[in-house]
Amino acid sequence: MEMRKNTVKILFVGDGHSNAGPANVNKRLMDNLTEQYRILKARNLLTKTAELFWKMLTSDVLVVSGITRIGMAALKLSQLLRVKSVYIMHGCAEYEAKVNGCEPNSELLIRGEREILKSVDLILPVSVKFSDWLKKRYPEYACKMEYLFNGIDRLPKNKFDDSKRENRIVSVGADRATKNNSVLSEAVEGLGGYAHLIVCGKVHFQSAIPHRLHTQYLGLVPQEEFYQELCKSKLFVLNSLFEPFSLSVIDALNCGCSILVSNCAGIVDLLELHDSDIVF
Repeated sequence: MEMRKNTVKILFVGDGHSNAGPANVNKRLMDNLTEQYRILKARNLLTKTAELFWKMLTSDVLVVSGITRIGMAALKLSQLLRVKSVYIMHGCAEYEAKVNGCEPNSELLIRGEREILKSVDLILPVSVKFSDWLKKRYPEYACKMEYLFNGIDRLPKNKFDDSKRENRIVSVGADRATKNNSVLSEAVEGLGGYAHLIVCGKVHFQSAIPHRLHTQYLGLVPQEEFYQELCKSKLFVLNSLFEPFSLSVIDALNCGCSILVSNCAGIVDLLELHDSDIVF
């Protein structure tokens, strides 16, 4: 018997606690889920596993957002219980590991991603641009790919100090090759002190970062501190070579920054930009 839409129970599984990009998306998504959805509330691994098993037994659909250990376990359980599964895909671990070089857990992420793409019923990349790219890279899975734009919230007005420093530029992604910040830093240094670049994000290879007078790497900062950095800056630049979406662009706009955005970024699909706003 076919179920009516309002009776379908959906289990949502994803990291909603860390400060990584997918986790920040998941927090926004979970804040806006309807009563059809349930989430895992336990923090302890043992109790979370028990909660997962119980809620999976009473769910019709599983939605996994990003690659996590509990998400992988949920997908295996969904196959065993014949529960339909959906994967919200925030990036391509296999491609990014190739470009960025060896990063912690990269092999684990690649194996997990391959297993997910093969087993899941529906794949939802987070932008049209990213979806089109994935269909070309993985044509064997194109028939089960659509797209789902990342959830976007506006920040409360006047929450942060909006005084701007004309010569202050912010970027994200630290030293990851896909973020291409080394080129941005070199360009800022070429301005001879006119501008100062602030780069946020986890630094993976500290020894590989050249010492430059007008570039500062802050490392991974709390979300509130990132907003404050944006509110003190005039310009946000996303110079990525590969960028499935980028919520940071929306954060920058909400904090009053002008933006320069890579034409590779999925967020471009949602914004009305001129050529002067886009980095080619």
